Amino acid sequence: MGYIKGLFALSVSAVLLASCGQNFEVSPESATVGVPILQKVTKETYMNGRAFCDKFTNTSDADTKEFGKWIDVPFDYSDPSKTIQIYAFTKKEFDPNLPSYIFVDGGPGQNTHTFPDILGSGFNEIHFDQRGVGCSAPDTWEQYTNHELYSSLKTANDIDEIRKAYGIKLVSVYGVSYGTIPTTIYANRFEANVRSIVVEGVLGKVENLARYTHRVEKYNLILNSLTEAQKDAFDDVVYGESQKQKYVVMYLLGTAGFRDGGYRLLRDNYFKKLFPESGGVNASEFDRAYNNILREQNPYNTAQHPGATDENVLTRFYCKELGGFAKDKFTINYHRARGFVEELAKDKTNWADDCKEQGISVDMENQYDERQYPTNATVYYLQGSHDGATIASGALSHWRSVPQKKSYFMLSLKGGHNPGLTKANSKDKEISKLHKQLYFDSFSGKAITADFVKQLNSQIKSAKNEEDKNQSYITWQLFNSNKVDFSEMEKEFGGLRRSKQ
Repeated sequence: MGYIKGLFALSVSAVLLASCGQNFEVSPESATVGVPILQKVTKETYMNGRAFCDKFTNTSDADTKEFGKWIDVPFDYSDPSKTIQIYAFTKKEFDPNLPSYIFVDGGPGQNTHTFPDILGSGFNEIHFDQRGVGCSAPDTWEQYTNHELYSSLKTANDIDEIRKAYGIKLVSVYGVSYGTIPTTIYANRFEANVRSIVVEGVLGKVENLARYTHRVEKYNLILNSLTEAQKDAFDDVVYGESQKQKYVVMYLLGTAGFRDGGYRLLRDNYFKKLFPESGGVNASEFDRAYNNILREQNPYNTAQHPGATDENVLTRFYCKELGGFAKDKFTINYHRARGFVEELAKDKTNWADDCKEQGISVDMENQYDERQYPTNATVYYLQGSHDGATIASGALSHWRSVPQKKSYFMLSLKGGHNPGLTKANSKDKEISKLHKQLYFDSFSGKAITADFVKQLNSQIKSAKNEEDKNQSYITWQLFNSNKVDFSEMEKEFGGLRRSKQ
């Protein structure tokens, strides 16, 4: 998915289904509003990996310096005679005396050239561009469009080639969103090489993708909390002439499920400012919000750029591994009388049509099932209870079946898609420091204790700056055995059908 500033990795459901208006329609006018996040690469605009690296890395305006290398890997691991190159990099010179972790980003199809290191010291932090994207884009358009280039299993094998290229004996692997799939496969296939795996925003149940049920219910809870005057003002914006105001509303709705406390933030902060309780709209607040959102958008004029998600690559994975052939396309529609509803797209197009356009037929499908990849490696989970992209019940399904020995499940109560990363990048230095320690201990394979979690929560609750104070209710709950009362645990997932969020 195209990178949204402040969100560190986004999932397939976000890309295909919640891209700020691409699939959000207003009925009966059925005007699609908002800004598409996906980037469509064409034959005319395609850049191979060498051209991408020359254009975007280690330039005068690049975010950071990269110490990169191209690594030869088999195109198909069953026939190692034909190779391609994968690009991996660190943002500091690699130190062979330090332990290392490899970051597996989301999308699928997203590169991580804009993503900051988490720790900054103590570990080699290795990033890489997965097949087909960023500096790993193949030499020709024909190679890029060959769907056989892509699979999560091949990405897992690529991770081990990266480990070997850096001379690492034991490696930790950190997967976010879709990246939790190749991370899980890696821990199953290369267990002897794993110190630990850390998975955040976990993609578990594939059947949860392509549906809006969770998000629609949240939107209606927010809508029902408004006064009648505010609801009238909301209608005026949705059905009105101002594209700028529609853009703001749909963007905020579309991204709420990714941010920590995003739904509450939308209800108690954004909407209260945009729609005064007395009625009407606050035009100056709309202008301010619009300008802030524009600053988060793609600053480049190319589909391939740092942080971008490639729609073609994403669709190939969705069709081959994430159940695309079995799914219809849904939209979120807004009706004056009914509020938000999930409905089939007007043309009732299913994803199979997109798959066929990519040259993928149903007999090529190999749907991901986390139950096929148990591991004895230590597994650390960082999951938001209100994650609108990779629903928390999917993480629970993963936890029930994948770890065979030691595991730690950190549930962020009211947290979004990247709850750990959000806290690690907090403006509060102590909150940031403690959460970086959480990652350090997880990458090191150390125990996460109840006392440490209490320390985390205490610091979160005592935040000094305004932004962190507003999110001081977003705390952690630790489960270190998967033999727990799942029904009690699931009560924290999403807060659906409750008056409070």
